[in-house]
Amino acid sequence: MTAPARYLASTLAVHASTNIRATQAADARLADFSAEQGWLETRFAAVLLAVPAPQAVPLLQQPAPELAALAGSAVMRGCWALMLRFAAPVDLPFDAAFVNQGPLRWIARNSSKPGRSGEETWLLHACADWS
Repeated sequence: MTAPARYLASTLAVHASTNIRATQAADARLADFSAEQGWLETRFAAVLLAVPAPQAVPLLQQPAPELAALAGSAVMRGCWALMLRFAAPVDLPFDAAFVNQGPLRWIARNSSKPGRSGEETWLLHACADWS
């Protein structure tokens, strides 16, 4: 699920493959990210966190404790996902659907998404209770 973020950030100066473990606010700006190798030299005017709430909590602790508390209160519920690949297109009149009965909750023709090509693939998500 990082492909959309990578595409949107392709024209930006981005630190890729860096494990950020903490943030520090300085002079009303977010600055100096703690990476595994120590603090980065770059200062940032803003930061966008696109991670699950539990991963956001330690990054928000120092610069925004109220947001860290909000993220800490989020209830996460996992679900099983299955990717199916077919040799030929599946003849269905839709590309995605919510399923309101049984263990499935969402199905989507993954190969119909923008920028996707190749073999027919479908992504199926089960409901959290069943998972």
